[in-house]
Amino acid sequence: MHCLLRLLFFWLLLTPVPGLAEQRAVATNVGGSIGRPDIRVGDQWKYRVTDKFTRLTHSVSVEVMSVTENRIQTRNLESALDAASLPAAAGVIGVWDRDWNPLSHGTIEYKPFYPVLQFPLEPGKQWSGTVQWYGGSGTLRHQLTAQVAGWERVTVPAGSFDALRITVRGNISETGSINYYSQSGSIANVTWYAPAIGQIVKKEVDHSDNTPIGLGRLSERWELVEYKPNGASFGKSRPAR
Repeated sequence: MHCLLRLLFFWLLLTPVPGLAEQRAVATNVGGSIGRPDIRVGDQWKYRVTDKFTRLTHSVSVEVMSVTENRIQTRNLESALDAASLPAAAGVIGVWDRDWNPLSHGTIEYKPFYPVLQFPLEPGKQWSGTVQWYGGSGTLRHQLTAQVAGWERVTVPAGSFDALRITVRGNISETGSINYYSQSGSIANVTWYAPAIGQIVKKEVDHSDNTPIGLGRLSERWELVEYKPNGASFGKSRPAR
């Protein structure tokens, strides 16, 4: 269950790479409206994920396999932090809309979609949504409200970024559970979206579960470690511009 929830929130560092990277550089319109990012086949992101309960860490890597007018398909791999590049045939297929909202992950389908982002983004913008999917023990339902709080300068292992801080609050419920207790809790997430690299660079994920068994509890920190535009590798320690 926790693995499925981790891969919901996804949410890149664009440093000067000769040729292609410069062609895709986007000026950060700090304080203005931010449009949908330019996503291309071969783009890869790697995140360090820290369990805030246990302090254990692992990595999540995402590679874009195809892009259409209204869909993005990715291959997602969870592994130890020192894992090499994505193997040729590994991981789970994810499908997203063009706003990076998850539509499916492997055999899991989110109905209608998980409302992570809504472009264009600007301080003060709000949106809400309800999503449900079968989570293994029953049908999970998240009711969410998100708001763009404003701009912040954020530092992660991949570098420092001007980012929009987005707060997400909501409720968790479950129906048809095979467990004695159905999940019931709340959501309090914060994400930082960096328009210069077209992706979320950091997120704090906190889900409570009010039941005695607490199966739905989740508390994680995601931080961008590396970005490869079109698969072009470069050092993760180079600062963002």
